[in-house]
Amino acid sequence: MPRQDSARGLHRVGVGGKPAGMQAVGAVGSGLLAVFVILWLLHWHLLPLGVRGEWHWRQRDMAFWPGPAVMLACALLLVGAALALDAARREAIARRQALASIVALLLGSYLLPGAILLAEPGGYGRATLSVFSDLSMGYLSEVSKNPSFRTWLRDTRRRTDLGLVPARVATHPPGPVACFYLLDGLVRSHPALARLAMAPFRLVGLAPDEVLGTAQRVGSGRFDIHHVAVASLAVWVLTVPVPLAVAGAWALGSWWLGGRAGIVAAVLTATIPSLFVFTPGIDAGIAALAVWVVALWAWVLRRRQWFALVGLAWGLGLQMTFGLAVLGVALFTMWLASGRSGGWRAWAWLLGGVVLAHLPVVAMGYDPVANFVASLTAQRHIMASRQYPAWVAMNAWDIVLFAGPVLVALALSSSGRTKGLGLGLAVTVVLLLLAGATRGEVGRIWCFLMPPMGVCAAAALVALEESAFLFAGIVAVAAQLMMVTGLATYLLLVTP
Repeated sequence: MPRQDSARGLHRVGVGGKPAGMQAVGAVGSGLLAVFVILWLLHWHLLPLGVRGEWHWRQRDMAFWPGPAVMLACALLLVGAALALDAARREAIARRQALASIVALLLGSYLLPGAILLAEPGGYGRATLSVFSDLSMGYLSEVSKNPSFRTWLRDTRRRTDLGLVPARVATHPPGPVACFYLLDGLVRSHPALARLAMAPFRLVGLAPDEVLGTAQRVGSGRFDIHHVAVASLAVWVLTVPVPLAVAGAWALGSWWLGGRAGIVAAVLTATIPSLFVFTPGIDAGIAALAVWVVALWAWVLRRRQWFALVGLAWGLGLQMTFGLAVLGVALFTMWLASGRSGGWRAWAWLLGGVVLAHLPVVAMGYDPVANFVASLTAQRHIMASRQYPAWVAMNAWDIVLFAGPVLVALALSSSGRTKGLGLGLAVTVVLLLLAGATRGEVGRIWCFLMPPMGVCAAAALVALEESAFLFAGIVAVAAQLMMVTGLATYLLLVTP
């Protein structure tokens, strides 16, 4: 049962009883079995990957061998995880060892997506072209066609018109395009950075002019050689949020459930397939923002102050995707579990922070309400051709597939030990599934729910101690990494 640390006021998760420990072991075992079945089905092209005639994940004609760089990155994650788990296998945490192992996890989680790209034949060229592609992103296309961000921002009707802009621009707030405006300006202002961004092309034997020629066929933008440097740099910048999401899970677990849970949460989050296999993409960045919003909420609930700080972070997230609005369910259940810390004034400060975060872009001409309504209309138009009942089941399957069966099984077995966080996430997932507003791709789109899910999974695993905890944890990490490499090498998840 949780107990209060009188010196620091930290909540720690102690040793669970035998039923809790058996649930954790059973979850890891069933998750491992599911991984073997999934990979076997994937190998024989039998795995359900969508609904025929509507939408599905594309499977490669021939899988590629992950290669030494991928194996080294996975080994770094596995060793870092083992050291972290060893440091946390008792209530008295070996803090120096834990810190060193967390650093290894952060490094490994940044290196793995790039290693997967470089192991794939033509992977770096494919990734760069995906940044240009209207199908995969479209944000750079908008930057290249609209020199003025202010002018682009004010024209809500054009920005949300599926006939004029790429789908991912029309269905999102302006945050992703704003990030590419910043990246574009950075490369223009620093020629040395542009040259550095071009360097990987020489390593893989690809000519920038060749990339530019293909980019003009996959994207609607007015591209020149400068944009090739921007796209190349974006491939590496877009993987930075992966370790930030791992760090956020560590913070959330530590501040909400105690030090042991925080370490385990970092370990499990560093192996979530969805964070690694959709490279390049904005979804890891959104996941990092989401988990830090929840982590900061856990922090301020303990201190009963600084609620507006969470609102500022949440407001920034809502400028990247309107989907982060659903975090409100988890924030509410955590607030109830904390004994209504701060009272209703906490929510007034929180919402005030959200409004404050929007003021700079509103001053430039952004209308968040009009953008939300128009983007929702565009989203409904895209999903209208996909049948509702089939996607309720397929979306649930997608979550299991891209969060990883072991992590999902552990999270489901943590009931009653997450102090409201697990309840909030469960209600959120059920509501999203039943709403059916998104039909397909949720393994990527709902990635932002997965790091907090990793914290819930950690709450189950810390019911164990000593050898059982270490063994179950290492098996869980190995199974999750098998899913990462299997999905990355068998599926072509990001295409130009």
